[in-house]
Amino acid sequence: MRVRSVAFILLSILALPGLTGCNPRFAVTDLGTLGGEGWTKAADINASGHVTGLSRINDTVQHAFVWGGGTMTDLGSTSTDAFSAGAGINATGVVVGVTTPALGETTTARVWMPSALVPLYTMGGTEAVATAISDSGVIVGASDLPGDTGFHAVLWNGSSAQPQDLGSLGGPWSFAQKINPTGQVVGWSLLTADDVPGWPEKAPLAEALASKDAPEAEKRVGTFYFPSRAHAFYWSGTGSMQDLGTLGGHGSMAFGINASGQIVGTSYIEGDAVRHAVLWDATGVIHDLGGLGGTDAVAMAINDAGSVVGMATTAAGEKHAFLWEAGVMTDLNTLVDLSGLGWRLEEGMAINSDGIIAGSGSHNNLSRAFVLTPN
Repeated sequence: MRVRSVAFILLSILALPGLTGCNPRFAVTDLGTLGGEGWTKAADINASGHVTGLSRINDTVQHAFVWGGGTMTDLGSTSTDAFSAGAGINATGVVVGVTTPALGETTTARVWMPSALVPLYTMGGTEAVATAISDSGVIVGASDLPGDTGFHAVLWNGSSAQPQDLGSLGGPWSFAQKINPTGQVVGWSLLTADDVPGWPEKAPLAEALASKDAPEAEKRVGTFYFPSRAHAFYWSGTGSMQDLGTLGGHGSMAFGINASGQIVGTSYIEGDAVRHAVLWDATGVIHDLGGLGGTDAVAMAINDAGSVVGMATTAAGEKHAFLWEAGVMTDLNTLVDLSGLGWRLEEGMAINSDGIIAGSGSHNNLSRAFVLTPN
């Protein structure tokens, strides 16, 4: 009877989704928390496999972190009770992101230097957000315009530099998401003032920079919204930003760019009811990467080998992380070994040149960040 029970347990384990492959590709590592129960989000990973994001230090406050070598380090904020979030990390381990005194209050763009937490200048408005940093120390993000009449994508050429306005595609809102080693920048912009949504309330930092998959007004960073009628943009390093277009719907956004100039993001298809993950090649042509059977898919990052990670809803409405390679999108939950027991991988946020993936999901019903290491 005992032998039969053990056999039944083994067969049950082997029948779990994602654990049936003869050669599972990835091992899953839970990054843990900074002390708060069950809430950590990953945002970016560098070439060394160091991860940044945000994690609760108690039941209410979240701080930026760096994870490496099995250890999560609290990067702190402007005070113990203030909030912070890491958004980008470069090869030397410099982290950029945001701080705020409390949820719903003013967001300040920050750089975590080895010896100091440095604020970044705005363009004369109240708030700014830093989203990514290149290995040479060039930072991108967004800043309120003077009088807080809107916000534009910006570039800081160092932590002490005044921001460079990257402009917009015609509307009062634009937002830079990523910069590659050659200084090319991608993000999104409104096309006209008529596209500004009518959201009167200030939005909290709660989901911060580590969760950009939600539709409509739920996409937010501080008080910077991610509207559905924006268009993805590309900025070459000089001149004006270029509209990357859509798959036929009214909205698109770009979230990642690699050294070759390949860009990934999301776009509504005709009818604006469904979003697909997309890739713009180096010539600017948009390619539909599809989804996982649901109505929403977002490509978040692409490495220099052209591997893409992101998140997509399934036909059942669940959010799953995906890996797209060589024309095929695969649910990452089907590619993990037995270390994936108890996990639902929901967001693939970043992938480095070694194919190591950082993201977020649910582990034993707790919200946790993960690293997937190739076997």
